[in-house]
Amino acid sequence: MVVFQLLLLLAGTGVQNTMARQSVISPSGPRLVGSFLETFEQADREEVFTEEPDDARRFVVQFWYPTDSAESPPLPYMDPKTAEFQAGSFDLPKGFAQELRSHSFGDSALSQSKEVFPLILCSPGLGEPQHTYQGLCEELASRGFVVAGINHTYSTHVTVFPDGTFRTWDDFAWNWEDPERFPQAIHANIYEWLADAQHVLDVLGALEWEQEDHPFAGRLNVDEVGYFGHSYGGSTALLAGLHDPRVVAVVDMDGEPLGEQGRPHQLEVPALLLTIPGSKMFDEFHRSECDRLVEFRGGTHFTFSDAPRLQEMFRSPKNEESSTHLGGLRGLELTRTLVGRFFRRHLLEQPDPSFESWMAAQPELVVVP
Repeated sequence: MVVFQLLLLLAGTGVQNTMARQSVISPSGPRLVGSFLETFEQADREEVFTEEPDDARRFVVQFWYPTDSAESPPLPYMDPKTAEFQAGSFDLPKGFAQELRSHSFGDSALSQSKEVFPLILCSPGLGEPQHTYQGLCEELASRGFVVAGINHTYSTHVTVFPDGTFRTWDDFAWNWEDPERFPQAIHANIYEWLADAQHVLDVLGALEWEQEDHPFAGRLNVDEVGYFGHSYGGSTALLAGLHDPRVVAVVDMDGEPLGEQGRPHQLEVPALLLTIPGSKMFDEFHRSECDRLVEFRGGTHFTFSDAPRLQEMFRSPKNEESSTHLGGLRGLELTRTLVGRFFRRHLLEQPDPSFESWMAAQPELVVVP
């Protein structure tokens, strides 16, 4: 069962005043961006992240998509409860999100520019909400993709549902501080994340028959989808590319192979592997001609997300401590360009003869042979 709601929980956070606020980064594509939250429920799937015996799996997906018009002001960057947790995680000032706006609009219909749109799944890093990657998600939507950002409940600092209720990280299944059990949980729980992603594809694929009034019914290509993720989410994307034939292109941002993925690891689908100096994540990958391994000089583990940009904007002490030659804005610009061009090539089959020369011309990027 799927519960569909617009971003009503954001409506009371000063939406009418968002035009005067600053944004993290502006989308560069030709389309406006719409967004809404949706609750996915799986009554026949046990919730392994809690101790409740009858608890069923329930999680949130935020969609970003191209739209033709916007009748309301842009949505806030994130809801207050998520912002509270993110402020603590990245040493940002309390209330930082009140100074930000997104480039997404609620209550906006999917664009009529084409009949069927390509779909990309997004899984965040462990503990992170989908908002942490909003700059990239909005960019892809402005370029004609529908993006489904999965908030994996109990694996995120906080999951806020469309009705305003929330769930926080639960250490029952993670054993974060146990040096023996935590690595076991990391390898076991990734299959729950994979199951979340596969359920999203199952539900979206059945909309045309089961929910004809859904805004995406019959409008998505769910047979050939892309998947990008960061850290643990990148590991999940790799696993999906190994297990689910619907996933035909994968972007892994600094996540290592987990689960039963053997090493040396080789996917059967095109992959873009993004890493940073000193990372050993990809030392044992066997890459095909379609794969690219790109190192970000001066990058950090969060370079591929909005986090360093936020720390730049709000002068976070953590940003000073981890300052590198690659700034937050530049890292986000490079990530958006790489991921966007990769998915346009492999999901839309658009020729991109200058892609290799563009990468070679960026002094911050090292294309690993």
